[in-house]
Amino acid sequence: MQFNLDSTRESYTIRAYSPGRVSVNLPVYRIQQQAAAVDPNLPAQSRITQVTVTRSAVVSAHRLIEDWAPQAFDELRAEHFDELAAFNPEIVLIGCGERLRWPDPALINRLQRQGIGVEVMDTGAACRTFNILIAEQRNVVAALLL
Repeated sequence: MQFNLDSTRESYTIRAYSPGRVSVNLPVYRIQQQAAAVDPNLPAQSRITQVTVTRSAVVSAHRLIEDWAPQAFDELRAEHFDELAAFNPEIVLIGCGERLRWPDPALINRLQRQGIGVEVMDTGAACRTFNILIAEQRNVVAALLL
């Protein structure tokens, strides 16, 4: 599913989702960093502006983890939720894969006890919700299980 959203180019946004893959638009500063590292004279149309992730990932406005440790829903552990809390988000979106599944309530409570909101949904819905919240300049982290 392709997404079209007029949002800030200063943040990561999700361009498209399909089962097993997510395309993430890079923020302008990352595009400029990559161009400078390769060739500062590289034409704009040749610069990498998005990355396609095929493994579980975590995305926030200013950070992308392209290979998040849990690769399957059943691998979710306390340390993974602690890693999400380290982003200091207002809200965490948990994309559980193609179908909605609920993580152990003790895992969710690890975030809620720190005042972090948690929403659990399928990964496609988490991608769409992430873009909406980023456009609203909310401090959101999406943990996407592919």
